[in-house]
Amino acid sequence: MDAHRLIGVAAALTAAFTFSSAIDLQAQTIKAREGDVVSMTDIAGRHAEGVVRGVSPSALTVAVNGREEQWKLAETREIWRRGDSLRNGMLYGAIAGAGAGVLGGYVVGAQAANEGGDEGAAFVGMTVLGVGGGAAIGAAFDAMRKGRTLIHRRPGAATVLVTPAVSRNVRGLQVAVRF
Repeated sequence: MDAHRLIGVAAALTAAFTFSSAIDLQAQTIKAREGDVVSMTDIAGRHAEGVVRGVSPSALTVAVNGREEQWKLAETREIWRRGDSLRNGMLYGAIAGAGAGVLGGYVVGAQAANEGGDEGAAFVGMTVLGVGGGAAIGAAFDAMRKGRTLIHRRPGAATVLVTPAVSRNVRGLQVAVRF
């Protein structure tokens, strides 16, 4: 294959990738509502935080430091919304509560069997109590913590994560690149 044909193929592939990425960005929906507090980073690395004033299929209008700015998806690396759902806290609490409930169910069931009672009902009752109580406590802890939820990440946006790697024989940095 000669150089001109190779350059042509490379240009066509680059154009196709660029146009398909642009179409993907246009088709995305932003999971934000008016009044949400968001934190945004554009592709140049500029960061801003503000309150959503308007949502369109391809951009957010955000009040930042008292003035409105238009943040287009095609030019934005990430958008985070303040707050998260209580679902993960409930789930973790229910799992921990299930463990405690099963353990308690065995103990109470053995005691009930020793006294001539129904050990199965005691086991099930303690397990259900553990799951329900754990879910409630997990949701309460999650509600006290102000999390954030990723609502937009630009497709193809590279992310570099650098973490220390320290063990008995190793001292260094671990680098992860996400494309």
